[in-house]
Amino acid sequence: MPTRTLPVLAAAILATLSTSAARAAEAGDQPAHSPLLRQEIAGLELMPLSVGTAGGGSLGLGATLRLGRHRWPHFFWTPVQGGLFVGGPDSERIILLKIDTEAGLVLRSDIGTIEAGLGAGWGTLSMEDRSFFCNDGSCGVGGAGIMLSPVVRFLVRERSTHTVGAFIRAAIPVGETRGDTLIYLKGFGMAFLVGLDLAAGWG
Repeated sequence: MPTRTLPVLAAAILATLSTSAARAAEAGDQPAHSPLLRQEIAGLELMPLSVGTAGGGSLGLGATLRLGRHRWPHFFWTPVQGGLFVGGPDSERIILLKIDTEAGLVLRSDIGTIEAGLGAGWGTLSMEDRSFFCNDGSCGVGGAGIMLSPVVRFLVRERSTHTVGAFIRAAIPVGETRGDTLIYLKGFGMAFLVGLDLAAGWG
């Protein structure tokens, strides 16, 4: 799957959700001044697809669970969130494991809400690459240690008890990019993930 598949897929998801939100607003399904979710109990990012700098896209299983996020009118903060993604065929396996805190901005419009945030914490990312020669085991790119994780979410449903939307997130290692981790790393690599975002709490 070519690397350009990710932006195409993300655009298709967002376009579909935007159209649904606009129709719902026209039908009166979304009150103009309804109370909004301020305190999350938990949020979940479901991640079925990843695209890494080592190659094309990979289907897989993954999720990020966030706890205790507070949302102000134009700002949000997540005290802690943790994520895991495993995907790709055996020879091109992608594995991401991370835990971090996240803060960002909230921008609202008539068709939906955009959240742009940055997570920072610890993580490890390994992407097997068959172009690297290995004496034993698997080699590839990625990184371990400090990890940054920028994210953009587009929420099409925002109520006092829950939100629904889509997201695109990057995993960018800024720690060690060479040495033995989940695989033997031979250089820097980053990954992009796209999927569905769900949250529950109260207004």
